[in-house]
Amino acid sequence: MSVLPLGGFIYAAVKPIIRIYLLMATGYFLAKYDLMSVESARAVSDLILMVFMPALTFAKVVTNLDIRDIKTIGVIILTAVLMYSASAAFAFVNVFFLTPVPKRWRGGALSAGIMQNAGDLPIAYLQNIAGGLIFTEDEGDKGVAYVIIFLAVYVVVQFNCGLFQLVEYDFKKEAEDLEREAAESARAHEKELQEEKSTPHLQTPPTPHNEALDATGVPISPTSTLSSNGDDDDDSMSIQTSELDPRPLHSNELVARKLHSNVSTATSRVPSARGRPSADSYSNNRAFSPGGISSGTVGRSAQSISHRRPSVSSTFLSAVMSNTSRRTGTSMDDRHSQFNDDDDLVREYSRAEPFNQNITTIASMVTQSNLTKKDILESGKSISFVQKYHLHALVFVLKNFQTPNSIALVSSLIIALIPWLKALFVNTGSVTLSQAPDDNPALSFILDYATYASAPCVPLGLIMLGATIARLKIKSIPKGFWKCLTAHTLFRLCVLPIIGIAWVGKLSRMKWITDDISKFVSMLQFGLPSATVQVYLTASNMRADSPSHLQMDCLALYIIAQYSMLVVSMPILVTYVLKDVLHK
Repeated sequence: MSVLPLGGFIYAAVKPIIRIYLLMATGYFLAKYDLMSVESARAVSDLILMVFMPALTFAKVVTNLDIRDIKTIGVIILTAVLMYSASAAFAFVNVFFLTPVPKRWRGGALSAGIMQNAGDLPIAYLQNIAGGLIFTEDEGDKGVAYVIIFLAVYVVVQFNCGLFQLVEYDFKKEAEDLEREAAESARAHEKELQEEKSTPHLQTPPTPHNEALDATGVPISPTSTLSSNGDDDDDSMSIQTSELDPRPLHSNELVARKLHSNVSTATSRVPSARGRPSADSYSNNRAFSPGGISSGTVGRSAQSISHRRPSVSSTFLSAVMSNTSRRTGTSMDDRHSQFNDDDDLVREYSRAEPFNQNITTIASMVTQSNLTKKDILESGKSISFVQKYHLHALVFVLKNFQTPNSIALVSSLIIALIPWLKALFVNTGSVTLSQAPDDNPALSFILDYATYASAPCVPLGLIMLGATIARLKIKSIPKGFWKCLTAHTLFRLCVLPIIGIAWVGKLSRMKWITDDISKFVSMLQFGLPSATVQVYLTASNMRADSPSHLQMDCLALYIIAQYSMLVVSMPILVTYVLKDVLHK
C-alpha cells in the first residue's frame, strides 16, 4: 500500500531531474561562453575515465554486493542483453524499412538506437531519490552497484564486441569517394601540365627602342629575368604564362594548382601530445578558394618561392588571397573564428590526418573515443599464433580488460563475491579477521581512498554531458529525417520502458528478482536516452575540413530531441513504477 499521495510521488520523481539538468546547464553555459575549452573538457573526461569512475566502481561494488547477489547480477546481465536486443531489432527495422535515413548515417542510426546512457544519469537519479521515504541510503548505494553492472554490459557491447565500428562504417564510403576524386584530380592535373608544356608561347609584341635586348634579341623583362635566375623550369614557365597569356584567370588557377602540387608531395605531420596541431596552425590548412587551394599550402609555397621570386610571387599570391576573400565575402580571420566555433570538437577527437596520429591502442582503449577497426586488426599482430588463426578480435577483447574501469570492476567483483577477501575491506559479520588498530578492516584505507576519489565522478560527468550538448551544432537537416527522429525518440522513451516494465514484472512473478531496488534500476534502464559517447566516436572519424557534417548533424538532432523529451518521460516512468509497480 502506498504511503505517499500521488503528488508526493510526482515530486520525488521530478526532484532528481531538476538536479541533473541544473548540472547539465552548468556545463552547457561553461562551454557556450568559452569558459571550458574542448581540450579542458577532454582532459576532465579522461580523468573521469581513468580515476573517478574506477574509484566509484570499486567503492560501490565492494561495499554493497556479496555472494548472495550473484543471482541478481546474472538477471541484470540477462535484462541488459534483452534490452539491447529489442533496441537493435527496432533500430534495424526503423533504419532500413520504416523511415528515410541518410545512407551515410545508417551505422550511426543503428548505434544510437541500440546503446543508451547507462552511467551518469541513472546513478545521479538514484543518489538523489535515496535517503528519503522511497529508498534508504543503503538501498541507493546498492542500486548504484547494480547500475555499474549495467554499465559493464554496455562497455562490453560497445567496445569489447566492437559495436563502435557501426559509427566508423558511415565514413568508409565517404573516404572511398574522396580517394577516387583525389586520384581523378591528380590525373587531370598531370594532363593539364603536359598540355601546357606542349603549347607554344604566344608571340610578344614589338618592343620600344629604349628597351634592353638580350643576346638573342628578346627584350629583357622582369619575368624573363626571374626565369633565367630561377631553379624550377616548370615554375618559371607557369609564371611567364601568367603574364603573357591573355587569359589571366586560367593561368592564375594553373599556378595555384602547381603550388598545391609542389607542397602536397611533402606534407608535414604535426606532432603533439595527441598528434594534434593548434587551432592557429590548423586554420592555415582550411580551403580558402573555390579551386580547392588551401591557405596553408599557398602560405608555405609563398615562403619557399619568395626567396627566388620575391616580387612576382608575393604580389600574385596576395592578389589570389585578396580576390578569394572578396568572392567569398569573408576574411581569413572570419574563417578562423568560424572554424573555432564549429569544428573544435571534431579537431580535438578526429583521427583524420594530421590529428591524433600518435595515439596508441592502449590510450584509445582507456579514453574509448578514438578506437577504429584498425585497432582490432593490429591487436596481437606481433604474435605468430594470432596471425595464423586470425585471433585479432579475441586479443582486442582481452586488451580492453586493461582499462582502469575494467580492472576496477573485475577486481571489485572478485573481492565482493569472496567473503574472506571482502572481510579485509568491509565488516561483513559473516567472517571474522584481525582488525587494524582503529578496529576497522586491515585494508579499509583502500576503500576510504576509493570512496573519497569517487565523489566528483557523477557531478563532473553531468557537467561534461551539458558541455557536449552545447557544442552540438545542426548545420543541415536531411529531407524527411524528422520521421526517423520521431520514431526513434518515441520508441526509446515511450515504448521501450513499457517493454521493460513488462519484463521486470515477469521476472518478479518468477521470483528471479525480489528486492525493490533491483526492479527499479532495471526498469529505469529501459527509459534512458541514447549514449552521448557516440558524439566522440563520430568526431573521431570526421575531418574538420569536410564540406559535410551529415553524421554529426543527425546525431545532434537525436540527442537534443531525446534529452528535451526526457524531462517529461522520466518523471512519468518513475512515478508509475513507484506507485503502481513497486507500491511504495
